[in-house]
Amino acid sequence: MNTISCLLRTLDLIVPERCVGCGTLLCDARIGPAPVCADCVGRLKPLVGSRCVRCGVPLISEEERCLACREREHAYGTHRSIYGYDAAMAALIGAYKSRGIKTLGVFFAEILRREWERSGSSSVVVPVPGNPAGVRRRGWDHCSVIAEVMARRYRVPVRDCLKRSPGRRQKELGYAERQRNLSGKIAIREGRRVRVDDIVGAPVTLIDDVYTTGATVEECAHVLRGRGAGTIDVLTIAMDL
Repeated sequence: MNTISCLLRTLDLIVPERCVGCGTLLCDARIGPAPVCADCVGRLKPLVGSRCVRCGVPLISEEERCLACREREHAYGTHRSIYGYDAAMAALIGAYKSRGIKTLGVFFAEILRREWERSGSSSVVVPVPGNPAGVRRRGWDHCSVIAEVMARRYRVPVRDCLKRSPGRRQKELGYAERQRNLSGKIAIREGRRVRVDDIVGAPVTLIDDVYTTGATVEECAHVLRGRGAGTIDVLTIAMDL
């Protein structure tokens, strides 16, 4: 048991913490620094089986591409989600974004980091910017926090170079409406610390929490292409099927 694990176990004994997913005490069930137990992690369902080579949706009878991707071109190359967005995953993401349990960013960063490494770990990671209303409500951007953890703990090359203007909540809209709602609202965030030039000609991995229709990552990829990014792939924690 390493020093951090020993410290967390001691803290759990002094000030008991409960799992954000099921409420169980974490004294003997904690599997890392985030407040989530082994049972809740075990209930998460990885997406397996045949999947569309472009958007990553599970295929039933199609080959290689789903019907939607046969009719639609994407600004990004491929998208992959690691888990399905079921009740177990929704509870964790809800605790992170809606209840403000920021330490779950460590848990999600580890999930994305592992998949990023499996894909070759040669790309620059760019977080998808959150809706400004949600960012104001929480006081922090959920994907930026995950990206910061990836950079700090695992030395993943991260460039938080996108910004987003206010607009209607995407949850209320269909794909075409989401595209219209986002048009012109994603832009490059300039600044001394952003180092946007690092993405020029470089492979990029866009990261986000949940993939629903793909409209948000589509707009982000379009903006990055306009700035000269090389290949652009998308990696998300969960896919809302």
